[in-house]
Amino acid sequence: MKTAAKISDLTKAHGVAPPGMIFYDTLQSVRKDINLLGYVSVIERAWVELKLNGVLCLDCRPVLYFKEHGRPLSLKDRVVS
Repeated sequence: MKTAAKISDLTKAHGVAPPGMIFYDTLQSVRKDINLLGYVSVIERAWVELKLNGVLCLDCRPVLYFKEHGRPLSLKDRVVS
């Protein structure tokens, strides 16, 4: 029987992104990248409000927010009002 991966291992697995994409696993790394200057405030807000674990950027634009959960999300959690 295969055991589930630790949540932190899941984040680490996304650290190597395809060419043209960069995965940021800390808000500090987002703030340090001058190429994200126009998106820092948007990413910061999402990071804090959604308690993100990472953001994937394509050509210096955020395209995917990464959030780890120890359980499946309920329908209520998935629906944005």
